[in-house]
Amino acid sequence: MPLNLLSCKGQPVADGHEFFLTLFEDHGRVDEFESTLYGGDSGRGGLFTLETVDGVSYLRHNDQYLVVQPEGHDHVPIMFVPDRPTDPATQALRMCQDPRFRSIFHLTTWDGSRVVHCEWIKVSYGYFNLAERSGPGTQFQIVLPEEEEPIMYYCDYARQ
Repeated sequence: MPLNLLSCKGQPVADGHEFFLTLFEDHGRVDEFESTLYGGDSGRGGLFTLETVDGVSYLRHNDQYLVVQPEGHDHVPIMFVPDRPTDPATQALRMCQDPRFRSIFHLTTWDGSRVVHCEWIKVSYGYFNLAERSGPGTQFQIVLPEEEEPIMYYCDYARQ
């Protein structure tokens, strides 16, 4: 089933449209460092895009794909790679929309057995990892560049 993602202000998000990712609960920005996904409240954040191929939606950043790495690969379970996965069933991350708000989603492995969650290194800074499923994991929200405000916050659309 194709995703019908919306931004935090209710704008449709199509393939190729650039956006920021925020951590819904904490308002922090998501960024990439050395091909790894990080989150924090530093105010910076990378621009992401969505690409859908054969019914599989991929998050992209700097022309790289966010994927699940094979077990034992540098001890980094998810990271950005230059090529689209050859085996989406084991390497793709599934974007799962919140049942009530199309602007909020979380990421799981393709089979749904593990979720992406943020492991906080400091109070305001952490990296993303995979964990056994025990809830939805970290919730993300899309903010389009034109929707950006000086201070980020629970976007109005998600609270309706």
